[in-house]
Amino acid sequence: MKIVGVAACTVGIAHTYMAQKAIQDECAARGIECKVEAQGGLGIENELTQEDVDSADLVLESVDVGVENEDRFEQKMAEGKFLKVGTSDVIADPVKIIDQAIEIIKATGGAVDAPKAEAKAEKKAVSAAPQAPTPASKQSIFADPGKTLLNAFNTGVSYFIPIVVIGGVFLAFSLASGTAGANGMEVTNPLMVSLNTIGMAGISMMIPVLAAYISYSMAGKPALAPGQ
Repeated sequence: MKIVGVAACTVGIAHTYMAQKAIQDECAARGIECKVEAQGGLGIENELTQEDVDSADLVLESVDVGVENEDRFEQKMAEGKFLKVGTSDVIADPVKIIDQAIEIIKATGGAVDAPKAEAKAEKKAVSAAPQAPTPASKQSIFADPGKTLLNAFNTGVSYFIPIVVIGGVFLAFSLASGTAGANGMEVTNPLMVSLNTIGMAGISMMIPVLAAYISYSMAGKPALAPGQ
């Protein structure tokens, strides 16, 4: 049995890697082959190849934002061999999530061929077993508009944060070198003037970048230009 996955949170720092580790540790404990891609602040790490995806019994997305290159998983979505949860769900209870993944693999005709996986699941199972999850598939953005909009907004925020932070830092440095004048801080040093210009440009890009990546989360790369 093989599970591949993607972990991505809004900021791309803590929860991304915590979710990745939680999935990998739980799969290792059950003897399940596993590879999890992290889409965090450092970019894409441990990237899944198309061969990894095609050979997997299930794709597990532990994400709070839109996923880059999600078209790799379209075949698995169509086959129902796909599970999507939030990063906090995996971090809080990886046993439950991997149990759900195994149930989906069974429901879609996959072979649960790891004895350790069965033993671990039985040992940690609660007395009232949860209902088997329904295999996920690619849905319209209108199927769950609240969740879709929240994920889309989180995606936009995750992309504009670096721009706003860098713009704010440049702006602060430039203003710190200025002198108080009648109209506020006046920057005269040529280097600091340039930093001030870059900082203002970064701040002014906040709304276009937010809008572009909200659109990207909903409709992919073709939506980037209309989103701006």
